[in-house]
Amino acid sequence: MQDLVQRFGASNEVSVSIPVGEGQTEEGTVLFPNDPERKVEILWTDPSTKRNPRSIKVHGSTSRWIAPGGLALGQDLQHVERLNKGPFTFAGFGWDRGGSVTSWSGGGLETSPCHLRARFAVDSALQNDPRMKRVMGDREFSSSDSSMRALNPRVVEIWLAYGS
Repeated sequence: MQDLVQRFGASNEVSVSIPVGEGQTEEGTVLFPNDPERKVEILWTDPSTKRNPRSIKVHGSTSRWIAPGGLALGQDLQHVERLNKGPFTFAGFGWDRGGSVTSWSGGGLETSPCHLRARFAVDSALQNDPRMKRVMGDREFSSSDSSMRALNPRVVEIWLAYGS
C-alpha cells in the first residue's frame, strides 16, 4: 500500500468498495480515480494489509494501460483474435458476466502466473440487430461465430487475476 502512495501520490490512491458482479462489492483500491484514461481497480488477497493483489482491472472505452500480449480497451473482436493467434470462447451477452472471455483456447493470450481476462460489449447502435438475439444468455460462444463476427464487439474491461 505504501508503495502505491509513494509511486503514484496520495491523491491518486483511494480505498473504495468495488463492484464485483451480482450486486456485490468488495473493499479495494482505485488508482487515478479522477482520470478515466489511467484509472485502475485493485482487489487484494488481504484487504486489511493491501498486499498481494488478487485482481487488477481497467474498464471503459480507452485506457493508457495495456495488458500482456498487447490487449487493450477498445480493440475489436478480430484484432483480439489476431493477438490470441486464433479464436477464443466467451459468454453470451445480456447478463452480469456477459461478454466475458471464458477461455483463450490455448492461444497467445493465455498468461501465467496471472490469468488475463477480458469482457466485450456490442456497440449500442447494434443492440436491436437481429443477430443479438442469437448471442444472448448464459452460454458460451466462439469468437469465430458468424453473428459475433458481424456484431464485432469491442473490449470494455480487462483484468488480471492472480491465484487460482
